[in-house]
Amino acid sequence: MSIKSISIKNILSFDIIEIKDIKDLTCIIGRNNVGKSNLLKVISFFYSQLENKRELPPELFSNYGMQGEIEITYDLSRIRRIVLSSTGKKNKFFNHIYNSFFDIFRELLNDDNSSKTYDVGEEYKLQLIVNKNGSIEWSEKESERRSIINYLFPFFEVDARHLNLHDWDKLWELIIKIKSFKLSGISHNTIRDFYDEQITQGSDEFSQFIALIENSINIKKYTHKEKLLSLIKASLPGDTFYSSGSLTIKQSDGTNSFNYIDTALKLLITLTRREYISPIIFIDEPEVGLHPKKSEQLINNLHATVQKSKKNTNNRPVNTPLPKIILSTHSPNIVKETIRKFKDKQSIYNMNNFDGSSKVFKLKSTYENNQFLTKFSDNEARLFFSNFILFVEGATEEELFANEALQKLYPVLQYIDVYQCADNVISETINPSCTNASIPYLFVYDIDKAFSFKKTNKFNQLQIDLKNTSSIMNFSQQALSTDRLYYKKGYSLEHKKMVELIDKINNYHERFFRIRSNLVDFKERSSFQTLQSLIRQYVKGRNVNVLFNTTEGALINIESKELFYRWLFEIEGCDIYTLLNKIKGRNIINEDMLIHYLRVIMNGKPDTQININKYQRAKRIKDFIVNNLQLSSRKKTSGWVTSFLTFAIETLRRRCASDSEVLHEFTRHFPEIDGIIRNVYIR
Repeated sequence: MSIKSISIKNILSFDIIEIKDIKDLTCIIGRNNVGKSNLLKVISFFYSQLENKRELPPELFSNYGMQGEIEITYDLSRIRRIVLSSTGKKNKFFNHIYNSFFDIFRELLNDDNSSKTYDVGEEYKLQLIVNKNGSIEWSEKESERRSIINYLFPFFEVDARHLNLHDWDKLWELIIKIKSFKLSGISHNTIRDFYDEQITQGSDEFSQFIALIENSINIKKYTHKEKLLSLIKASLPGDTFYSSGSLTIKQSDGTNSFNYIDTALKLLITLTRREYISPIIFIDEPEVGLHPKKSEQLINNLHATVQKSKKNTNNRPVNTPLPKIILSTHSPNIVKETIRKFKDKQSIYNMNNFDGSSKVFKLKSTYENNQFLTKFSDNEARLFFSNFILFVEGATEEELFANEALQKLYPVLQYIDVYQCADNVISETINPSCTNASIPYLFVYDIDKAFSFKKTNKFNQLQIDLKNTSSIMNFSQQALSTDRLYYKKGYSLEHKKMVELIDKINNYHERFFRIRSNLVDFKERSSFQTLQSLIRQYVKGRNVNVLFNTTEGALINIESKELFYRWLFEIEGCDIYTLLNKIKGRNIINEDMLIHYLRVIMNGKPDTQININKYQRAKRIKDFIVNNLQLSSRKKTSGWVTSFLTFAIETLRRRCASDSEVLHEFTRHFPEIDGIIRNVYIR
């Protein structure tokens, strides 16, 4: 029994949104200024009107609309079972709830439309209409029903940005909303007689003292809640809250914020375990002022409290539903711990803003794969907040796109997340097409993820082996046949082209390619290039960019050779130009081969994907180049990518008169890198 869904139309930044699946813990995530805090404002206003508070209504989203709507759906199934139970029928208040919500025969008698279908009370929708002129209307005209809903489903809010960190008195409001006692049988005289007996040993000295005060001043009578609170406070050792063992004034703001939220959640969960009241708490940006690890601790403490509350003092299970907790957050740490700790008891909504209108998308955040949850870290959680995700294979690509000079040339790179997805379990689970996040993304793969080569009996011949690397890079015959069958059913020109494309790729299955004696290139060069192009076209619609070779190949190629030579000469101190003169006119090695071998030396691959060190002839050529240049082989993380790319861009800047000319020249020298970045866009 609790809140089931929230629907908002034409209010603040919301055109139309609906949040349907509200779990024990629900996270609303998104970038700044997308409408997360507006959600709190709307729900807060809804409840302020339930309490008949005088408050200005929120603005409408569209000036053309005459009204906005806030609708909250409540689950009354549990309270219905309680009031219809034998114990519940003896309780006057439960009888009042029954008469208000579940006595459908009374409804039928009072309604002229006898054909109307009545809900027996499992679900209750309460709608607040906000008119353009500032007036409001309730779908439920009976104020008593609205009052019961407010009592059964109290709402609490914590805005961490505007907390009074040294005054925690709002926690008392939380306490008295959760539990109510019948106080009508307790009079002032009863209380005074008790104190006379306990304090003045039966004399009326205390009563006389109270009477003197009462006769000297005019005071407003306690409300029921105020009276209850005074009794609760009188029964406790004190009413001043401590934070980490000290007065709040002595603690840092971060410590007080953490302890305030932690205390509120503990009270909310602990005090409702034996209650029929089902509260909702909305905490806006709980991470404000907290160290990331402290944010994690907040969720861990919450989970520990939940686990502890599942059993009573006799160690028996407690079936009372948990309060509904909604967190609006920017914190990957909170999202990470929520997913890992609460598993199927959590839901995550991504909020985005499109043309001024806030939209919400429920993300897939429950995972049965324990292997994935074990590996799920801050790195993965931060992707839920991305503007754009560029999935890359390894450290070389991360180094490339993090290059400062490249980011200045392409400023869009400063606003994206580059994520290394060498682990297919992680990358296939966390990409936006799987999580349902409205986040643009692109995968960048080397060509060897699409196919490899198998050795044959002939030394100068290799056989193509189309690979099944992942769900989005699957070129096995079975996968291609399945895709062909799907596209064959379509009648559009696009589907027809895809069938033709699949047939052409299938023709390469187990095809033989003859290689040159240098072992790095093919005799059927044009046929190999056609396969590369077919592969790239096929996965383009899946948000995948396949390089013609590798990242090293995108940096070291025929187009960029002049810049690479200059870098070798000026930065690495390699006499490349003497070597170029040496190989002129030689058959054993030419400049095209030199580029392939330089790529291998820098930890890349030749087109044939052959390990050169395993072949004596190829190894001799490589050693010849290394010895002449005095250039040692490089590792992935040696830093040469940063050094070369920075040098190349700075060289182009010195040569060019404008930024646009630099960009044009960079595109000419590094077309594949430019092509990847031009696919990056920010909403």
